[in-house]
Amino acid sequence: MSNLRLRLKYMDKSSVATIPVDASVKSFLETAAATFSLTPDSISIKFGFPPKDIPLHDLESPISNVISSGQQILVVKSPSTTTNPSTSASNAPQAVSRPTEKSLNATTLPSTQASTNGSQDPPYVNTPLGDIALRVMPDDNSCLFRALSKPLGSSPYDLREVVASTVLSNPELYSTAVLGKPPMEYATWIRKESSWGGYIELSVLSAHFNIEICSVDVQTGRVDSYNPQPATGQRTFIVYSGIHYDLAALASVLWDTDADIILFDATDDTTLPYIQQLASLLRNMHYYTDTASFTIRCNICGAGLVGEKDASAHAMATGHVQFGEY
Repeated sequence: MSNLRLRLKYMDKSSVATIPVDASVKSFLETAAATFSLTPDSISIKFGFPPKDIPLHDLESPISNVISSGQQILVVKSPSTTTNPSTSASNAPQAVSRPTEKSLNATTLPSTQASTNGSQDPPYVNTPLGDIALRVMPDDNSCLFRALSKPLGSSPYDLREVVASTVLSNPELYSTAVLGKPPMEYATWIRKESSWGGYIELSVLSAHFNIEICSVDVQTGRVDSYNPQPATGQRTFIVYSGIHYDLAALASVLWDTDADIILFDATDDTTLPYIQQLASLLRNMHYYTDTASFTIRCNICGAGLVGEKDASAHAMATGHVQFGEY
């Protein structure tokens, strides 16, 4: 990638900026300031969620060492270094401080809300820094791999290959007893686009990419964490409806996925209550399938099945993995 595409936000204004990947911190600071008719020495730049300052100790270092394409960047006007004693406190410039986990937990979380204006906005909940939105994946048996494709930076095909290779290289850990079938057979199966992913794939991918993956169950609200406390310090959130996975993102613009924030600080739980609110909203919308009692039919042989247990047993016994609800 030769350029970084970033969403710049200053107060109630926003703009998409494209900058060279080798641009310096100083150059980026100048670009951000000019975008909103400000001067570089009058602003500070924050990124991530919760927002943290971009380090300014080495202005000539590449900005790509700190931020990556697709992130939202907050431009904050710095308080004046000198204060006129005659200026009232109400008119003095105020520093903008990021909300902390403690301050967020001390206040009542905003009520969940979905778009009701007839638009195609996805389900979302408000946060102080944007909307936590559901990014819906296609219903094509690869939803887990598609949901993780963007945060992990690999295609669904490549993610399946990572799982297959990992299983084959660790036969003691990923034994027949764990996989439900011999490792070689499992590797062949998971490479197929028709094969669903689940907890085994989440365990493999979170460890391989050294990232924490939090899966939030819509029906129960339960949060399953894979690879907590990763060395990268990064976390991403997916939403599980019983038979389908979607991605949760911090969206500066609901309809623009390019500027989504999808990687979060794994040591900070500020985001988690909002993800759980999103799951609650989806639960109220009945956006889940009760896997213990839903009825499905095998699209290959026509067998009628009840629940995930029957479906899994049928798949293991016959190799049939194409199902439809009825």
